[in-house]
Amino acid sequence: MPKRRAHGEGTLSYDEKRKRWFYYLPRDETGARQRISGKTRAEVLAKAEELKAKRAQGLDLDAKQPTIAQFSEVWLRDVVKRTRRASTHDSYEQMFRLYINPRLGKIRLDKLTAARVQGWINMLVDAGHRAATVRNAYLRLRGMLDVAVRYRLINANPAKEVDLPPLTNDRPRVLSLAEARVLLRAADGTLDLRTPYTTKNRRTKKQPKLGTRYALVYHLLLALGLRRGEGLGLSWDDLDWEAGTVQVRRQVQVVNMKVVVSEYTKTDAGRRTLPLAPALLERLRAYRLNQEEERALMGPGWNERGLIFVAETGAPVGPSNLARHYRVLLVCAGLGPLRLHDLRHTCATLLGERTSDRVIAAILGHTPGTVTARYAKVTLTQMRAALEELYQEVTAAD
Repeated sequence: MPKRRAHGEGTLSYDEKRKRWFYYLPRDETGARQRISGKTRAEVLAKAEELKAKRAQGLDLDAKQPTIAQFSEVWLRDVVKRTRRASTHDSYEQMFRLYINPRLGKIRLDKLTAARVQGWINMLVDAGHRAATVRNAYLRLRGMLDVAVRYRLINANPAKEVDLPPLTNDRPRVLSLAEARVLLRAADGTLDLRTPYTTKNRRTKKQPKLGTRYALVYHLLLALGLRRGEGLGLSWDDLDWEAGTVQVRRQVQVVNMKVVVSEYTKTDAGRRTLPLAPALLERLRAYRLNQEEERALMGPGWNERGLIFVAETGAPVGPSNLARHYRVLLVCAGLGPLRLHDLRHTCATLLGERTSDRVIAAILGHTPGTVTARYAKVTLTQMRAALEELYQEVTAAD
């Protein structure tokens, strides 16, 4: 007599006509019943046990498994876009488009294994990508898979079981006081160490003169330790001419291939008021007069945004445009490769010789590291003493 099937085991049968085994799982809480088929009895029973285990873990067996590329679209649209800033969404989307989906995009979520993720990481490293880039792409993939686990599409995150390339301990290069002076002289147009070049007709010509339109940007980045986007996002309304201060409260970014002015800083601590040295204020006054002349010449074609640093039409300066100008500036100054962000590091380093870490953190817009530091606020007077001394020295004649 055949053994009676226990309650909740499901039903196993063989179809002679179709030459296949079928297994019907017990009904779920909604009354739905899932069917499995296979060529052999062992194959069907193995699949059944796997599905039973997934059901016990609470996974949705009826949900169609999306690919990595398909689910990344859902994650970016329904999670990242609603909880992160536009620039963050843009950078995450870029990571999937450039680094993740080309290799892993066609794999189904439930077929992604730790071995496949490790192979993808190794491939990026072997292709010569920086360890920081690989880690950034990995964190985006891992974050998306965490959401897939919460949605019960997979029972575990395979990205958590891999090894990452070690980060290099490269420290940012900073300028000495003398080098900072040389950079600002080149920005002001009083120094150009570029050598003449020879044309196809064997004529020797001087290099085209570097424009000084962005000179004041470099003065502010170096003298106040501003981030590039913060410097380009300053408006005339941010200046208090009588108090001699400037408010940092927005930044210029590139989002979806467009230059936008975002009404926020990188962090909450980034919103800050900084004192300006008298000499820097005088430069700003002269710069404003020059901009008003440009506006009058442009007439109706001027795109008024109220920003201090603008293109010839009044539109915001694109960060990439400033970066291109900066690369030529370094050649004019006879300085080696130096990231634009390293001017911020240079400011912090030079300030370190003149004031305390608390004051430097307040100037740079860093979040205080201790409870005491959050209570004890840095005053404008403290910042002014350090910043005025620094600007006096970086603009002094050698």
